[in-house]
Amino acid sequence: MCTLNVTLLDPMGLYPQPNKWTCGPFALKYALIMLGKIVDDKEISRIAGTHWWAGTDEIKLGRAAHAYDCDLRILRRTSSLRAKRELLQALKKGYPCLLCVDEWEHWITVVGAEKGKFISIDSREAPVVLVDTWRVLKKRWVYTEADSDDPTQEKRLYDLHLVVPRFRMKTTARLSLKRARYLRRPENRAFATHWDEYFTDITRICTPRTPLS
Repeated sequence: MCTLNVTLLDPMGLYPQPNKWTCGPFALKYALIMLGKIVDDKEISRIAGTHWWAGTDEIKLGRAAHAYDCDLRILRRTSSLRAKRELLQALKKGYPCLLCVDEWEHWITVVGAEKGKFISIDSREAPVVLVDTWRVLKKRWVYTEADSDDPTQEKRLYDLHLVVPRFRMKTTARLSLKRARYLRRPENRAFATHWDEYFTDITRICTPRTPLS
């Protein structure tokens, strides 16, 4: 497997979502790009059945992920430490992770962790590449609801959605802390927007002429 230690760009590029309800398709698009699949967020929206009044839930995203030969594995944890540990384990395996944040109102894609910082792609922001501490990410990630067994108590939930490929990954990409910070600079926004041209060319260069054994 060839790992591209480069910043990624696709024909759709790294840019904010055009409306309030397509964060799910954008989050999945960025996860698939990390796995070497260049996809169109409009096509993901079509497959998932995204609607302006309801957005995209995990069931719809799972259906779209399956169409691209991936599984969306869903884990629910009530311990922030365990949630953090499993997120780190998934990232170490090369699996990008979708998180539904801000009280389950918005999807982001966590693509890396380095030196105590988490690298994510948030299509609602500009620039879309974020570098956060665990404290900041945890605050966005947690969902609080009343305990059905004891209404005076609250449950804290951390839902983790791993995008796991069912294909052999020939080319993947890694967004390092240094490169994430590079993409966040205003002067590099054009580079981020045209990521696909760079990524597609590098992918072709790194693809062996004969199958790997």
